[in-house]
Amino acid sequence: MKRASMMLIVASMSALPWTARAADDPDEKAFRKIEMVRMWKLAEVLDLDDAEMAKVVPALREYDRTLHAKAKERETLVGELRKTVASGAPDEKIIKESVRRILRLENEITGIREKHYQQMEKLLDAERLAKYMIFEVTFHDEVQKFVRDVRQRRDKIKRRLRGQGPGDGPAAGGEGAPPTAPWNLN
Repeated sequence: MKRASMMLIVASMSALPWTARAADDPDEKAFRKIEMVRMWKLAEVLDLDDAEMAKVVPALREYDRTLHAKAKERETLVGELRKTVASGAPDEKIIKESVRRILRLENEITGIREKHYQQMEKLLDAERLAKYMIFEVTFHDEVQKFVRDVRQRRDKIKRRLRGQGPGDGPAAGGEGAPPTAPWNLN
């Protein structure tokens, strides 16, 4: 019975207004699916009953909505900064202002997280709060690893389709390829 109720709550969340993102955007569809899996797993990890789910889910939804909006904003600001740097003759004043804006946004995100955990302290006992923190960190890390793996597989397939296996030419990192680094600005 408890499992059926959780399924109903999690399934109905996709119909809520704040989850009604661009239905034709594949990234948003993937994001919604990940959100649903996260809620389902979280309900299991915390062993929440229906009444507890009814209190926790809205808090999580609001947190996710706000954090997602700030992450999009940060992505836009970093993209603008990247374009400025790549322009060939970046303006120092514009760069410094962009960096300040990104840092302010990072501080806002930290504040959102702190406020969220204060709210969760009111909804969960100490043990469940600890389990929630561990779950959030672990789930985030697993999703990031999954995304990296998918991108690596996609890139490997693209290289094969272009006729470049590992070590075959510049695009595959072979002879003549520029060095690659995670901090590459291009």
